[in-house]
Amino acid sequence: KLSPNLTNDQKELAKKKFQAISLAYTILSDEEKRKEYDETGDLYDDDEDLSSRKEGMKQWTDYFDAVFPKVTTADIDAFEVKYKCSDEE
Repeated sequence: KLSPNLTNDQKELAKKKFQAISLAYTILSDEEKRKEYDETGDLYDDDEDLSSRKEGMKQWTDYFDAVFPKVTTADIDAFEVKYKCSDEE
């Protein structure tokens, strides 16, 4: 992961991941921004270089969607069946 021999695609992906993580940290570490995010789900920030541009927001949402796939009610139902009465419960 930290090899200096990354391809251009790997470098671009690493850059996008870093930007997304930086934006998340900026929002979640600020009490007011976090409260706004908790209430609205919006990821707006005052950072001109990242989130105020549509491209920055798209990078963040694309990365977030890739890391955390959408959860459907069918997924929840399947988890419930698997979890109920299991050793983990």
